[in-house]
Amino acid sequence: MDLKIRPTSTNDQLEVISILSKAFNTPKSLPLNEDYINTQNIYSIVSEIDKKIVGTACLYILNKVNRKVGLIEDVAVLPSYKGKGIGLKLINHLLNIAKKRKVYKVILNSNKKNESFYHKAGFKTEQLQLVKRY
Repeated sequence: MDLKIRPTSTNDQLEVISILSKAFNTPKSLPLNEDYINTQNIYSIVSEIDKKIVGTACLYILNKVNRKVGLIEDVAVLPSYKGKGIGLKLINHLLNIAKKRKVYKVILNSNKKNESFYHKAGFKTEQLQLVKRY
């Protein structure tokens, strides 16, 4: 299995939306246009096996008053490729970008089901998050 991780391109939009829909069981649309892809503080990546996109993840760099925070979102792998280490490789790739961008911490949101996966990637459960959805 030869896994390649690369930046997302606008040509990947349909495959990325499909992966996210399957992973999160919801229809999803993304602004995968050139402006989104080329935004300086957004790092959207995909993982490929034999030129087929099998996973995706995104890192947002948020500028706070005197330091930067990384936020990882939309980590998803096709169901038939889960358990092969692809998600962990996506996370590690984004963590390396975050280190290079000198963030002081990286945060993400997860459900209980995926909490142990993120612990394997070095994350710790620290805070309670409250959400209001629209």
